[in-house]
Amino acid sequence: MKSGIAGKDAPGGRKKSPAGRIAKTVLVFCIIAAIIFGVVTGVRALFSSDTSTVRLHASTESNIQAMGENVLYYDDMTLYCVAPNGKSRWHFTLGAGADYRVGGGGVIAWAGQQVYVLNKNGVCTFNDRMTSDVLFGAIGQSYIAVALKGASDTESTLVVMDHNGVQAEQLTLSDLYVMDAGFFSTNDSLMWVLSLDVAGNAPITNLATYEPGRMSTGALELSDQVVYRVYSHNNNLMLVDTSTITCYNYKCVEQQDIGSVLVYGWLLDSVRASGRSTYALFKPMPDSGESSLFSELRLVTNYTSRSLRLLSPCFACGLSSNGVYGFGENVIYYCPYGGKTFSTHYLNLRLTRFYCMLDGGRAVFASGNDVFIMKLPGK
Repeated sequence: MKSGIAGKDAPGGRKKSPAGRIAKTVLVFCIIAAIIFGVVTGVRALFSSDTSTVRLHASTESNIQAMGENVLYYDDMTLYCVAPNGKSRWHFTLGAGADYRVGGGGVIAWAGQQVYVLNKNGVCTFNDRMTSDVLFGAIGQSYIAVALKGASDTESTLVVMDHNGVQAEQLTLSDLYVMDAGFFSTNDSLMWVLSLDVAGNAPITNLATYEPGRMSTGALELSDQVVYRVYSHNNNLMLVDTSTITCYNYKCVEQQDIGSVLVYGWLLDSVRASGRSTYALFKPMPDSGESSLFSELRLVTNYTSRSLRLLSPCFACGLSSNGVYGFGENVIYYCPYGGKTFSTHYLNLRLTRFYCMLDGGRAVFASGNDVFIMKLPGK
C-alpha cells in the first residue's frame, strides 16, 4: 500500500546526505569550468606563439609593412617592430601623421618636414627637419632620397643623402610631377627617378638615372603609356605600364634583345627576388573597386610570363621566397615556383584582409578586428 509519502522521506527511505549534494554541485561547476577553460584555451591557442598564428597588438587600420621576417606597424604615433613569435623587437615614436617606407635593411619615415632614418635594430641614424614638407622618402642600402614639396604640384626638390644625413645630391624638378624614386644595382649604388610631364596634350613619363654625388647616367621620355611601377632585375630597370614590361639598362637604353612582356589587362601586385630570379605577380585589372575577386594570376619570371589558375576566387595574393599564394576567405592556395597547379589548404578562421608577406614563409592578415601573423603552408 502506498503511503503517499515520497520514498526518500518515507520511514526507512534513503536520504541524500548534505555531503552528496555538495559533491554533485561541485561536479557540475567543474564540468562548466572545464568547458569554459577549453573554449578559452582554444581561442588562445589560435593566437599563441606556440602555434602557427600569432596575434599582433595592432588595429586593422594600422600602417603595416614587412621588414624581412619581422613586421612593422604604425598606430598614428609610434612605429613598432615585432618578431615572428609576436615579441616586440623595438619601437620608435614618430608622432602623428607620419608615413614610412622599408628598404635596404632599414626604414625611412617622415612627418611634415621631419625625416627619420632607422636601421634594422630601430636605432635612429638620422633625424632632421627639411626645408619644406616631405612628399615621400625612399631608402636603399647606401642612400636615402627625400622628395620635398615646391611652390606648386609640378615643382619639387629631391635630396639624396647617406644614412647618416650627409648630402650627396640635390635635384630640382620643374614642370614635372615626381612620382617615385628608388635605388638599384650593386649595393643600391645607383638611383632612378620617375616623373610625369602633363604640360602637353598627353602625359609623358620621364625616367632618369643617377650615380649619387657624381653624375647623371641616363634619361628617357615615354609618350605611349604611363609607367606606374619600376623594379630591378639583374641590374636592369623593369618599367611597368598598363600594357607591357620593358627592360632598360642604367643608361635608360632599352634592351631590345630581351624584348617586352605583354601584361595588358593585368595589374602588378608584388615583386620578389629569390636567388637569381625576380618574380613579378600580376592580378586582373579590377572591374570596380579594390576588393574585386579574381581566379587567375599572371607570373612574370625574369623576362617570361605564364598564367596560373586558382581553384576558387581569391581577394588577395602574394609571393614568398618559394612560391605563389592566393588568399580566399577560408582557404589558402599555394603553387611553388616552376609548378603548374595550386594545392589547397582550408582554414578554421575567416580572413578579411591581407597586409604583407614576411620572410620565413609567413604573412600578416586580419580576421574581423584581429590582426595576426600566420605561418603559411608550403616549403
